[in-house]
Amino acid sequence: MPSPNSNFDQIASSTLRNYLNNKFTDNVFNGHPFYAWMIKNGRKVVEDGGEFLVEPLMFDNNNTTRWMSGYDTLSTDQQDGLTAAQFNWKMAGGAVTYSVLEDAKNSGRHQVINLLNAKIDQCKNSMIDMFDEDLFLDGSADSNNAITGLGAMVETGTYGNIAGATYTWWNAYEENTAGVLNESDMRTAFNTVARNRSHPDIIITTQTLFEKYESLVLPSYRTENLKMADLGFTNLAFKGVPIIYDDFCPSGVMFFLNSEYMKLRVSKGNDFVWTDKREPTNQFVFSMLTRWIGNLTCSARRYQGKLTARTAS
Repeated sequence: MPSPNSNFDQIASSTLRNYLNNKFTDNVFNGHPFYAWMIKNGRKVVEDGGEFLVEPLMFDNNNTTRWMSGYDTLSTDQQDGLTAAQFNWKMAGGAVTYSVLEDAKNSGRHQVINLLNAKIDQCKNSMIDMFDEDLFLDGSADSNNAITGLGAMVETGTYGNIAGATYTWWNAYEENTAGVLNESDMRTAFNTVARNRSHPDIIITTQTLFEKYESLVLPSYRTENLKMADLGFTNLAFKGVPIIYDDFCPSGVMFFLNSEYMKLRVSKGNDFVWTDKREPTNQFVFSMLTRWIGNLTCSARRYQGKLTARTAS
């Protein structure tokens, strides 16, 4: 059935689709501080495909290295110490739907745009909330279809198809002694997961623990990370690293994350791409669907850490 409002066809086929494909992705991910930080630091990677997402891992040294003199020889024995973690692709979707009745009631061009903008914002905000919440979980939501979040990464169990119980070098750091948050524990966590010049580049916690840390620091030492401020997020700094809070961060938890060893892997051509307008055969509605395929992966779990069971008093 042709639309009674020619404005909608024009907007849906050009303005709306162009806006969604060009702007929607950035709007979704910039709504989440950790993802915004990842993207700003170049951690987003576009992948061509494959059965799994694979992260090559190095877990031991090459034992052929030595100091030499004269005619000393080098061992050419086969060296172990390399393996890989594998991650499943995860897919998210959303839709903007517009009925013929709404179409008829909003016949003016500007009325159509206003209604569609509201629906786009609704979809965008729902996507932000979904990604934000599941980022802190273990990927088991929606029948194991959710993104594999920090609840699996910053732990000691199986992750990336490698058992942390068997291979202890694959475990993240966790200090779970119940108690009031203090700078000493934060310092230990930070230094434990640091390596040479590589250290956590973002700390994520709850609003309660964020405010506790704020109370611990003298006003003259309360600084913020300018990069995080540029992204529009309120933050403090610890050892020059931004501390931010997120409503979905589990209670009592403070994450110390090194994004150098993380990637936001996205399938080529599936980064919140929107379909053309669709008209179901059994409904008087128009829909445009979006899809995102990818996952969050990690190549060095031992450089990620967290404090748990922390309180403000």
